[in-house]
Amino acid sequence: MKVSFKKRLFAYLIDFVLLTTIVTIINCVLPTTTKQVEINKELDSLQQNLLDGEIDNKQYFDGYKKLLPELDKSNMAINVCNLVFILGYFIIIPVVNNGQTLGKKILKIKIEKIDGNLTIRDMVIRNFITTSLLQLMISSTLVYIVNNDIYYNLSIFVSLLQILLVIITSFMIIYRKDEKGVQDLITGTQVIEV
Repeated sequence: MKVSFKKRLFAYLIDFVLLTTIVTIINCVLPTTTKQVEINKELDSLQQNLLDGEIDNKQYFDGYKKLLPELDKSNMAINVCNLVFILGYFIIIPVVNNGQTLGKKILKIKIEKIDGNLTIRDMVIRNFITTSLLQLMISSTLVYIVNNDIYYNLSIFVSLLQILLVIITSFMIIYRKDEKGVQDLITGTQVIEV
């Protein structure tokens, strides 16, 4: 039986809140580096200078472009932690738990491969579309290999692409008769009632 967008959304929200809570607790335990404190102070100062009219928008964005890669590098431990939990929770758990995360289990729905068994590959592709997995992987790699301007522009592009994919797949689930999103069509999966 097909599963409504609302039910899928609530299952995702349960999963999101659970995962965010766990990652936030772990991030609170991770020590804050001097570099992170310095960069955050610089960002605060930059924003205050803009608000006070001491700099214009162009100067603000130039400063932000310079600081963003440094901030992302200093937050790499947090990014790796997020990546590990996304991989574990949204990819491994559904593969070994009959297509269910905790949110899906609570709402009595699951992901099912139409022909065959659900694989890690299926779940990776699904999560490139529905979570920040793609954005996190690309940003964590690019921050070390491109200059600040290119990194800033690519970060914005990948973030917008991620948002666009989520919007497109949401509309597909809402308006398609078979209630399948992009991730369902690409991987040959469907979300069904248990």
